[in-house]
Amino acid sequence: SSHFPQLIPANWSISYLLIDGLNIHFFPKSIMPLFFLGNILMLWDVAFTKRNYVYLIALIVYGLFGPIIYNLVFIADGNGDLPVSFFAFLSFYAYLKRTENKYDLKEFILIFLFASTAAGTKLAGFYIFVFISILCLCHLIVNHKSLKISDYAILISSAITILGANLFWYYLKPTVMV
Repeated sequence: SSHFPQLIPANWSISYLLIDGLNIHFFPKSIMPLFFLGNILMLWDVAFTKRNYVYLIALIVYGLFGPIIYNLVFIADGNGDLPVSFFAFLSFYAYLKRTENKYDLKEFILIFLFASTAAGTKLAGFYIFVFISILCLCHLIVNHKSLKISDYAILISSAITILGANLFWYYLKPTVMV
């Protein structure tokens, strides 16, 4: 678990605290297929709302090869690849579903939140976070005249809260490897 930001191990430990027992080894890892299902549903929605055959082909390919790549042994190991792929795609999904004819600050804060969660899940998500942050910043620069002073206060406080909540996991490392 030292290769992950500590969000995944911390979330696994919540189930141990709630149930107050040690015999639930597979329980925290058994939700991993839900992330795969979430990716499938997002691809399904984008394929039919955008009416673009490229998304439909991506849905078919992901649906066929996903179970081969993410097999039961892979899921039982508790790798963070499924959650990071979910949160990374959720960032792009939210970007694709945003209101295109006007700049809505709340939508971009949500996109930033999803990308930050991907970064907090696994280091590969940090690359998505950097890309999405640049994308959000470009939209902010283009639309800066439509924002009020209160919008900037909301933006700054939201960014600090999101970064503080999700990325501080990079600073917490276990002292003992088991």
